[in-house]
Amino acid sequence: MRNEFLTLSQCVHEIPEISYYSLRKLIVQGRLPAERAGGKPNGKILVRKSDLLACFEIGG
Repeated sequence: MRNEFLTLSQCVHEIPEISYYSLRKLIVQGRLPAERAGGKPNGKILVRKSDLLACFEIGG
């Protein structure tokens, strides 16, 4: 299975019940793993689709 990364906007489209700000809060709390694109401090925040779905217990 391929590791598919999503931006926060894409995550919101994947799970419309969650807001952009709620996703950021989950990331800050350490409940949703995320990375910065290119490892740069100002890079886009990326979330593995599998981690997103696991966080909300969808599709598994």
